[in-house]
Amino acid sequence: MITGQIQSDVWEYNDARGPQFMVSSTGNSRVQVIPKQPPHTTAVVEIDREGVISMTCPPAGPGIGRRGTFKEAQGRIASLGDFVGEPQPPGEPMTPEGFSRFVLEPILFPADN
Repeated sequence: MITGQIQSDVWEYNDARGPQFMVSSTGNSRVQVIPKQPPHTTAVVEIDREGVISMTCPPAGPGIGRRGTFKEAQGRIASLGDFVGEPQPPGEPMTPEGFSRFVLEPILFPADN
């Protein structure tokens, strides 16, 4: 469900702006969003059998990186409180669409420096 939403959002982005990102997934347990050109900011989302989601966006430069764990329950995704980086996840549980937006927005639409 989450991996499918992330894939769909990236494909929609690519349709609108040209093929800028690749999506690699392993079933419903892992999805990677990989840029086809610099900057090389990536996202890796892994889901274990208990519904714990690990999200990692490796550092693309000094002080840049995001990671944390989330729990999926009853169709909502909540942070487990260990998130590092900006932007921080919302205080309320997210829908799969909201989680996909949270993961992808800083990658697809980086803030101007």
